[in-house]
Amino acid sequence: MRCPECKGIMFVFGKIQTEKAQQDAIKRYLKNTYLPELGAKKENLIADLEGAEHIYKEGIIEIMGKSGVIGNLSVKSDIKIDKRYGCQIGGDAFIYPLGKAVFENGHTTIYSDNGDKGECLFTIEDFSLAKEKQIALWENLKKNLDKNIIDKVTLLNDLEGCEISREGCEILVKKENKAVLLIYLKCVLSLNAEKEKEWTIGFTEKTDNEIQIFYESAFPDTKTGEIICSNCGTIIESDIIDTGAEWRSFDSGQREKRSRASGAIKDAKVSRGLTTEIDRYDRDAKGGGFEAERKVELYRMRRLQTRSRMSDSVGRNLSIALPELDRMCSLLELGETIKEDCAHLYRQAVDKGFVKGRSIESILGAIICYTTRNKGEPRTLEEIAEKSGISKKEIGRSYKHTLKSMNLKPPRTNVENYITLYASKLGISNTAEEEAQKILADAKKYGITAGRGPSGIAGAIIYLACECIGENFPKKELLGLVGITLSTLHSRREEIKNKLKL
Repeated sequence: MRCPECKGIMFVFGKIQTEKAQQDAIKRYLKNTYLPELGAKKENLIADLEGAEHIYKEGIIEIMGKSGVIGNLSVKSDIKIDKRYGCQIGGDAFIYPLGKAVFENGHTTIYSDNGDKGECLFTIEDFSLAKEKQIALWENLKKNLDKNIIDKVTLLNDLEGCEISREGCEILVKKENKAVLLIYLKCVLSLNAEKEKEWTIGFTEKTDNEIQIFYESAFPDTKTGEIICSNCGTIIESDIIDTGAEWRSFDSGQREKRSRASGAIKDAKVSRGLTTEIDRYDRDAKGGGFEAERKVELYRMRRLQTRSRMSDSVGRNLSIALPELDRMCSLLELGETIKEDCAHLYRQAVDKGFVKGRSIESILGAIICYTTRNKGEPRTLEEIAEKSGISKKEIGRSYKHTLKSMNLKPPRTNVENYITLYASKLGISNTAEEEAQKILADAKKYGITAGRGPSGIAGAIIYLACECIGENFPKKELLGLVGITLSTLHSRREEIKNKLKL
């Protein structure tokens, strides 16, 4: 939280060179946050910071140490695009960098990164009225978002006739009361010792006459029961309530035994792990039995509980699909993480009605195929078809239907993942696996792997790698994993061997 006394203000652009307290605040912040990442360079930078001077000129604060310029602090502007447009990267939202921000005569001007100062894009204070600047910015977005935004058409349509409002140094763009994007300022630290990296410093706030950098400086101290500001030392609150457990534990066993909370929510469970069970033995807490009337009442309650779990089509579908998913994942030797991801995707497909008209097993097979490829532990359609009892053709149709319906991007199939998987199942040595990866890297240069099934290529390369180092391996087991005939395996191996001249 922010301190009500000092407001958590670290420094102010234009005033830091004359304010010793602000210089000390930025030094403390850097020592406690970013400098520990630099490893061996940390000690030299700390020594330079002790006697450093902070010089403000042309919107940039230069940090001058004993041996020269340590780095600089500048203000930049970014655009945060709402995640509902299908952003590929950036976590919850896609961040699009604009350029440098300069505060002059009460106005904050955003410049592009071209040249020394760059082209003037717009002024934050006047952006809502500058139609030409808005159109130019939207056109700039249109040119640069092809690879990062899936639903670019909807985004550009929403930017037409949108509502633009400003609060401080932020510009919020909305359409029908839904946020489209946010233009904001951030303070960036650049160090000469790490030229390829930039660090965002605190939060940026603009008042009428200055730009302030602040951070949440007040934190609770559980030992003293106080909330103390680390910037100015003010005790904001004392005698705070301890919301932790009233018991103590000294190991994981004690903690698990004494905890009264349930485990994590699991999508692979029909009830997500949160359910009520009515004992079938009709006994109380002391082990005693019930009267006949009470037994009848408990029987009715159990029956109603069972019916409530499957009161609608979604519940009935999940009660069949999730145990089947558990069985298939067990047969395919898939871990809990992949099983949970599959269950989460299947729940989404059921909720949106994408499962109707298709068998549960085929949809589960398609989701398993997608998830395992996406997680780098691929399973072939042949393996999935064998374990599910559904034809490879039907699973392939459901795979295409699932990707299209749920707007999923097909994961890239990497031969490296198949080599790792088969090497693990065959039990070959690490030396053979490393040799196989080297052969694959060379094969890619010659384009041998293009247009070929990844599992067949992986099997042939493992065969060739073991042959090169003189290691024996089970050929029949390899053929069963890859799903090709011995003649096809030999022809793939000979092709790679001749092209690479091994």
